[in-house]
Amino acid sequence: MWRPETAYSAGQLVTAPSGLQIERRTAGTSCSAFDATESALWAMTYSRRDSVDLRDWAGFDGTGTNSMQSILKAAAAQAPVGARILILNGTHLLDDTWVIDKNLSIEGTASMGSYYAPTEDFSFDRPDKFPHLLGVTLLQTAAGKDAIRLPKAASTVHLKNLGIRFANAIRFVNTGRGVNATPSTTYTSGANTYPDHGVLDFIWDNVRVFGHDGNHYAAKVVNSMYSTIKDLRSYGGGVLDVLTDSKFGNYGNMNVYHSMGNMFCAGIAHGYHTKDTVAAGPGALGLMKFDRPQVNVTNQTVRYPTTTPPTASQYRWLSEGSVGQLTSMCLI
Repeated sequence: MWRPETAYSAGQLVTAPSGLQIERRTAGTSCSAFDATESALWAMTYSRRDSVDLRDWAGFDGTGTNSMQSILKAAAAQAPVGARILILNGTHLLDDTWVIDKNLSIEGTASMGSYYAPTEDFSFDRPDKFPHLLGVTLLQTAAGKDAIRLPKAASTVHLKNLGIRFANAIRFVNTGRGVNATPSTTYTSGANTYPDHGVLDFIWDNVRVFGHDGNHYAAKVVNSMYSTIKDLRSYGGGVLDVLTDSKFGNYGNMNVYHSMGNMFCAGIAHGYHTKDTVAAGPGALGLMKFDRPQVNVTNQTVRYPTTTPPTASQYRWLSEGSVGQLTSMCLI
């Protein structure tokens, strides 16, 4: 337990008055009280906890004014493998991609759209009322950057109740993806090298992305198996991109429930896109079930002047498979 006016060494672990485990940043003697000055001399450590609350960090800001990048990075780094990171309601500003490279569950308290009533403005299928997303919102301000990236091969990262919004200065014209689950490592066998396993056996529930451009999707998933996506929402570019890029094995076995998007940005993205990219051998994408997938393709240039309407080459749904390998797709 932390004690006042006590000598501590750098790196020493104690329990704070709040009950959290903390680590001394530098050697020195503690203050007479665990006030703001004393708190700044310690870092949170979660090696013995199964849940991380971002409010435990000094500098936590849910107003969207100050960057939360360092706090989010520290939370993912300090959380034990298999733990939960809890994000409470607010707007949490990003100035780079939040990279999560271990097995974690990222959970917000709530996420929902902000819609107009017909008496205010006659729009049904988009959260046009500012700030567009309510509850937990990750606000990406960096141009051309994904909001969340999940690069660790064969990891499991659950996402729940998260809103992702791209800032006004970049939205619809120069963004990345809401969630990019592409493995960063490769697997080599003989003369062949392909991306490793992606994220596996995950559950994404109530993830909403507003403002991505027409070249990107709300979510991209590469080489994944045994996963579930529920109530994905997408406003701007494409909804969901699911790929197999391998000749060592088959991927898929995914259930997608009640996803919905409004695509109103020109680019190379489609509403839904599924593809395998290997010309021979194993590498099929199959056993995929989509339950009521929806995307409306619209022109929103009046409401959002920086947008250009989708082109005729952007489809609501495009499935591509080499040598007919794309198999066992079920649409309900």
